Amino acid sequence: MNHPAKSDLALHAGSDLGWVRRIAVDRHVRGCVECRQEVERFARERETVRAGAPGLPPSLKWDSLAAEMRANIRLGIAASECIAHTPSTRRAPAWRMAAVTAGLVVFVMGGWWVQRHPSAAPEAPLAISAKLPTGTVLRANLAGVGLERDGHGMTLTYAGRPALTTVSAGTQGSVNARYIDEETGQVTIHHVYSE
Repeated sequence: MNHPAKSDLALHAGSDLGWVRRIAVDRHVRGCVECRQEVERFARERETVRAGAPGLPPSLKWDSLAAEMRANIRLGIAASECIAHTPSTRRAPAWRMAAVTAGLVVFVMGGWWVQRHPSAAPEAPLAISAKLPTGTVLRANLAGVGLERDGHGMTLTYAGRPALTTVSAGTQGSVNARYIDEETGQVTIHHVYSE
C-alpha cells in the first residue's frame, strides 16, 4: 500500500488540500489506520497551537498568518515536485558547446589583436593652465599643480616618476592632476582651486 506523503496528511488535517488530492487522501485515510492516526495527531497539534493563540499579541492576525503559511507550504510542495521530476544528468547539445568554444576563440583572438595593435587614441594633455578673471593663473603638468598671482605662487610637486598622468581644469577655477606611480600603482591626486 502506498501511503500519502506526511505533508499531504498534515494539509488534510487542516483541510488545506486541493479538492482532487483531498479526495484521494481522504479515501486512503478512511482505509488506513496508521495514516488516520497521523492525521489525528496533526489535528491535535493544530488545536494545541490554536489554544496557545491567546498568548500571542492581540495585533496578530491569525487567519492571515495561517493563509500565508498554507501558501508557503503549497509553494514548497510544488517546488519539490518540480525538482523531483527534473532529470539530473542533462548534457548540453553539441551545437551549444561548439558555439561556446567559437565565442571563446573569438574573444581570445580579439584580445591578442588589441594587444598587438594598440589604438591610436589621442593622448590627454600633460600640461594645462587657466587664467581666472581675478588674475590668478592655475597650472597643472607633470611636475605638479599650482597657482600664481601678482608674481607670487605655490606649486604642489610630485616627486616620483609617474607612469600615467592626467590633468584637468574645472569651470569654477580649479585644476587637478592624477599621478600613478609606475612601481606601486599608487594614485596621488593634487587639486588646487581659487576663489
